[in-house]
Amino acid sequence: MANEKWIKEQNLSEETINKYSLRKAQLRHFYFPQLSKHRQIESYADYISEFGEECEPSADNNYCGGHYGAGVLNKALARLIERIGYKKLRMSLFNTALYRLNSESDFVDYGRQLYEECYEQSKSSEDLEKPSVSQCEQIITQFGNVGIDIQFYNTKTAD
Repeated sequence: MANEKWIKEQNLSEETINKYSLRKAQLRHFYFPQLSKHRQIESYADYISEFGEECEPSADNNYCGGHYGAGVLNKALARLIERIGYKKLRMSLFNTALYRLNSESDFVDYGRQLYEECYEQSKSSEDLEKPSVSQCEQIITQFGNVGIDIQFYNTKTAD
């Protein structure tokens, strides 16, 4: 994609949204999930109202709305990338998806594990762009903005 860079790194201001027609329907619309080509929700409350809190995954319910519910995480992640930057978040996103989740993980687990990974990355001595502890706090905020409460303890001390 010729404009791949702006998706990852550019601030998604109103000007950017209008410039690239981001309010048009797309296959997976991270910033506005309701505009995805196939129906997606954008809040955890919508997910709970459709599937309940104790959904048992099966083919009949699209494994508790795997595609339908993806909009919740997509929206939170789009806003995190907007605020922190893709380069600073990429290792946290990768490590969370690859090493920290299992088949029983849910939205709250994802948020908590992403926060923990981000915090570890912020303290890493590796030579890479990394988030600050205060930027990791945005995970709690942005997941909260889509209705996922991951405030499971007093947050780490900001740097």
